[in-house]
Amino acid sequence: MTSIKEAFKFSSTTVLVLIVLIANSGCNQDSPTVAIVKNEITQGGSANQAVLDHNLPVPNNQNTAQYRIILYGNSHVAGLSGLISNLIKTGKPQSETEVVVYGGGYLVDSYAKDSAQERLEEGNWTHAIFQAQKYSQSQTASYPTIAAQKWLDKAKSLGVTPILFPEHAQKGNIAEGDYVLGIHKAIASLQDTCLAPVPLVWKRVLQIRPGLALHHNDGNHAAYLGRFLTSLVFYEVITGQSADLLPYIPSIEVTEEIQTLFGQLVSEVIAMEEPCGSV
Repeated sequence: MTSIKEAFKFSSTTVLVLIVLIANSGCNQDSPTVAIVKNEITQGGSANQAVLDHNLPVPNNQNTAQYRIILYGNSHVAGLSGLISNLIKTGKPQSETEVVVYGGGYLVDSYAKDSAQERLEEGNWTHAIFQAQKYSQSQTASYPTIAAQKWLDKAKSLGVTPILFPEHAQKGNIAEGDYVLGIHKAIASLQDTCLAPVPLVWKRVLQIRPGLALHHNDGNHAAYLGRFLTSLVFYEVITGQSADLLPYIPSIEVTEEIQTLFGQLVSEVIAMEEPCGSV
C-alpha cells in the first residue's frame, strides 16, 4: 500500500513538545502514549494540547476496486451516505461502493465506546470520516483534541484513510467556518490526515451565489443542497477524481446548472488546499 507523502504544511502552526510524557487514560489498555504540547496557532488552537508520541503516514486508498466508507460524528453526518455513494458510483462505475453512517456523537464520546472502535476494526473500511470535534461557538474556550488524534491514528494503523470533517459555518457567520477549520488544521498538524475543506467550499459558493439555500431552516444544519455540496467535497477527497468532471446526475435533485457550478468550485478550492498532500 502506498502512503500519502506530505500531509498539510501550515506555516501558521508551531508545535513545541515539552519534556515530560504522561500516560494516556483512554479506553484501550494499549493506547498510545501522549505528551503535553504548547500550540502556537493563529486560529482555533488551544494553549495546551495532548499529542500522541508517534505519527503514522496516511494510507492512500484513492484507487481501489471497492470503496468502503464509514462516517463518525453527530447530526451533521446525517443524509450524506446516499449522496456520497451516488457520486462515487457515477464517477467510478467500475468500483463497488458502500457508505455507512455510524454516528456516535462527539469524537471524544465515540472514542470512549468499545463498540465504536470495534466497528472501525471489523469493517474492512477504505476510508473513515471523522466529524464532531468539540469547539466553542463563542470562540472563548478550547477543548482537547486527543480523541480526534487517537481516531486518526487508529484508522491509519488499520490501513484506513482518515478524513477530518470540519463542518460548515452557521448561516450568517462565515467567520465560524474559518475558526472550525483552524481547529482541524491544528489537529492535522499533530496527526497526519486528509482534511476536507468543507468550510472553504461553502464560503466560496456563497461568495458566488449568496442566495443559494445551503442551510436548513434552523440555520445550523445543511439543507439537501448543502449536503450535496459537502458530498462533492468528499467525492474528490476520497477518490482523487475531480468533482468538476462529474456528469449531470438526474437522480440528484439539483439542477444541472448548479451541479456544474458546485463541481467547478469544489475542484477549484481543493486544488488550492491539497487536502491529502501530494501523493
